[in-house]
Amino acid sequence: VTEIQADITDLRAKMTLSQAVIDKLKEEIGKLMEDFQELMSLIMQMIQAKSETMQTVLSRP
Repeated sequence: VTEIQADITDLRAKMTLSQAVIDKLKEEIGKLMEDFQELMSLIMQMIQAKSETMQTVLSRP
């Protein structure tokens, strides 16, 4: 019985550690998603600026 209790205690500790790792991964993935969205927004702004420049150049006589 003592061995089973030790195993249960060990498993609980491992589960707690695993949950901490999962929580940290979720946090990091959230940060990555925010950074990715910001990057995509900047790329879209650059594309829009290039488009406006091209329209200005093409509209010249």
